[in-house]
Amino acid sequence: VEKGGKPFNAGLLTGRPTHGKVFIHTVGDVTRVDYTPDRCFVGTDTFIVKLLPGSAGFRTAVTVTGP
Repeated sequence: VEKGGKPFNAGLLTGRPTHGKVFIHTVGDVTRVDYTPDRCFVGTDTFIVKLLPGSAGFRTAVTVTGP
């Protein structure tokens, strides 16, 4: 995720996932939103992220499949 070639200044997790963790960070010129499921979790999880400045929050749904 990027804004005009620059990473966002910050990311806020405004709705936490139920079955995992979210890590918002910058890698080079890109703002990354990484999700890591809880151990042994299989199914769908959702979370809400707001990127600053100016982003409305966006809901993200992830589906974790078994090995």
